[in-house]
Order: sequence, then C-alpha cells, then structure tokens
Amino acid sequence: MRRFVLVFALLAASGAQAMPLGLRTAMWGVAGANRRAAADVAFPALDDAATAEDVAAAFEGVADGALVVNITDADEYSSFREWARMAGSASVKSCDVAWLSYALGVDAPIGHEITSNDVHVASFGVADGGAAWSFEVEIDGVNIGGGTIADERLKANLKKVLGLEGAARLEESAFSSENVDFEIGTPKDGKATFTAKPRDAAKGDGGAFFMRVRVNQ
Repeated sequence: MRRFVLVFALLAASGAQAMPLGLRTAMWGVAGANRRAAADVAFPALDDAATAEDVAAAFEGVADGALVVNITDADEYSSFREWARMAGSASVKSCDVAWLSYALGVDAPIGHEITSNDVHVASFGVADGGAAWSFEVEIDGVNIGGGTIADERLKANLKKVLGLEGAARLEESAFSSENVDFEIGTPKDGKATFTAKPRDAAKGDGGAFFMRVRVNQ
C-alpha cells in the first residue's frame, strides 16, 4: 500500500492559517444498458446472504487487490457494484487504485497514481468558537464525492483512506493519530472536508499544532 502525507501547521494566533510545510510520504438508454451488462460480467450480482468468500470470488481478476481486503460483505459489495456500474465496470476492474477510487466516491476511476504533489489544503478556518479547525483537502484531478455513494457510507470510506495525525512539534516521532480528534464530513465541490481538534494532552506551549493528512491507496 502506497501512502502519501501532507503536512501543515495550525497556528493558534489570530487569523489562523494553514501553512504547507512539505509533502512527503494525493445519454442513458442503450449506453446505460451496455454499462449494466458490463457490470454483470465484471462484477456478478450477489444475494444478501453472500459470505466473505463469495465476495472475494466476485473480485477475481481485479487489478487492485485492496478491493478484496476492504470490501468483505454483501452490503458493501452491492454499494461498490452499483458505483462501478456508474463509473464504468471494465475500467474499474482494470484500475490499479480501484479501492481508492471507490472510497473517495469519484465519478470515474482514478486514471493515475496519486503523488505527494497532488494533495493540497484548499481552504482553512476555525470552528467550534476557535477550539477546533475546519479545512478542505483536494487531490488534483480527483472529484471527491462526485459519484453515487450514499453520504454515510462515503464518509465511512473516506475515513479509511484519509487519515489525520497531529503533533505539538515538527518531528516525525511526535506525530500520532492519538493527538487529534477529527471528523470527515460530506465532500464539498470535489473536496474532502475535515473538522479537527487537538487533544489537550497533545498541545504544546508555543501555540502551534502541526497536522498531516495521510492518503492511503
């Protein structure tokens, strides 16, 4: 699994800003009928009683093994299969980052590998009366949430592929997901939305708190 990291600082001073610090390791009708038929070939229908083994078998031949790891029950598979119909099942099956494409809720499979330079903080502001921060993260060329996945399932999937870690000092060993509480909201205009709050025990004395967004693909 490849992982890319976007690091930025959250300054508690007036006029809070997000400061990039570096990127390490971001016509239905006949046509519709043809897509549905392609989906039936690429990803066969399963009933509600399908087991994890049945789901794994339905993914035979996919390019991205992460699908088998992350989608293991009939309900999730049904959601994925419906998304694949809309996104183009043949393209999904041959996509190296099909799981990431589904989890991000895009309207078409991601056609390129995500690199560190693709991930950006698009906007930033305070929330909860200044006790927390809200921000948006965008990935170049990726329309996050532009597909057909229901909001609650989409938000749960996003939290699997977008992680957040915090630290009071800019040192690798200091960053941890245990230092910050966060929620991912419904995507807006193709961007992922975050609300984050440092845990009291993780706050430093200098008024600065650093966070980094992880993108797992």
